[in-house]
Amino acid sequence: MHTFALIADDIMDGSLVRRGKPAWHTRCDVGLSAVNDAILLENINWTLLKKYFHSTKYYEKLLFLIQDTALVTILGQSLDTRFSIDGDYSRFTRTTYDTIVKYKTSLYSFYTPVAIAMILVSNALRLRRSLI
Repeated sequence: MHTFALIADDIMDGSLVRRGKPAWHTRCDVGLSAVNDAILLENINWTLLKKYFHSTKYYEKLLFLIQDTALVTILGQSLDTRFSIDGDYSRFTRTTYDTIVKYKTSLYSFYTPVAIAMILVSNALRLRRSLI
């Protein structure tokens, strides 16, 4: 999810570099096919989730968590892009900045991995208790 979001963000922002290296879409052998690459990366999430967790009791919890995370990340990106496009920063406030950071990156970077771990551990503990 992280790589998908970064590729999409670089395309939308017109970024030329990402972490000191050429942004994926700026490579002459990639170009706008990077849009497809980003979509492919996002969809790999669903394929891997289904492959490894579809037969578990917590598949639905993981599915909903990742779907919600993807939606919130896209909404944060949208808010960021809207301010970049119109260039009117007079309405840009600390609250706006905090909202963009919260929804665009921090949810999938920090909250979601911990929430996934909690779901997995919670179910592992329930399984262990039922075996005792």
